[in-house]
Amino acid sequence: MARAPLGKGLDELLKMQGMSGDSSGELADPTRVIHVAIERIRPNPIQPRSRFNQANIEELAQSIRETGILQPLIVRPLGDDEFQLVAGERRWRAAGVAQLSTLPVVVRDVTDEEAVVFALVENIQREDLNVVDQADAYARLNDEFGLTHEEIGRALGKARASITNALRLRELIPEVLQALRNGDIEMGHARAIIALDPKDQARVANAVIQRHMSVRNTELLIQRLKKKTITRREVSPDTLRIERELSEKIGAPLSIRLSGKSTKKGSVVIRFTTLDELDGILDHLRR
Repeated sequence: MARAPLGKGLDELLKMQGMSGDSSGELADPTRVIHVAIERIRPNPIQPRSRFNQANIEELAQSIRETGILQPLIVRPLGDDEFQLVAGERRWRAAGVAQLSTLPVVVRDVTDEEAVVFALVENIQREDLNVVDQADAYARLNDEFGLTHEEIGRALGKARASITNALRLRELIPEVLQALRNGDIEMGHARAIIALDPKDQARVANAVIQRHMSVRNTELLIQRLKKKTITRREVSPDTLRIERELSEKIGAPLSIRLSGKSTKKGSVVIRFTTLDELDGILDHLRR
């Protein structure tokens, strides 16, 4: 089934809400601002931001206590005299902390698709949204609403390639995505790690974190892993388990190479690509 058009069009909708162009947030139609009891406003389940910085919320709450809410929230009707947030969840949360009873809002009758775009644009313009949450929001627009990468980019003022690159992050395993979300690794690290098989992603990410590896050194390590051509004899599951445990323990890729007919002798080979990495491994072993 063909996707239904957005009607007014995302560009026009964003301009109408004062959310396109600069981030000053001036409303195009301030006469439609009304005041609604805070308990009648519900959070949006399709909010792209998965986490809110509580310290920032407290700071915003203090500002609201002193000056009030200068920028009305955007809501849509839910029925039974209730509303759902479309944009302004940080202000809504901070207003609760500041114990406000009513909030200024602008009511707009928007679809789920338009609500996702509004919330995403607001988060990008008003406060940095981490790349993992951005990718999740792009995926929702793509999977559930059928928007192409080009359409998403046009609606958000981004190049199509940046949308495609962000969506590729979803090829990472959950542990690596969480490390990226927490800021333990950078976008450059994540892009390099995507090239690895899922079974190797966590191991390399742990090495990056524990040894404070640069993006360049991470790329060199991954190139070395991918170019490894030595054929190893078949090893037992117990040996592979020990390899994984040792690798996680020292924060570096390693392999156990058995020798002799009895397979009771061998060596442990720890891999590194620069002397700085070797120093990092040695420092880790000395702890």
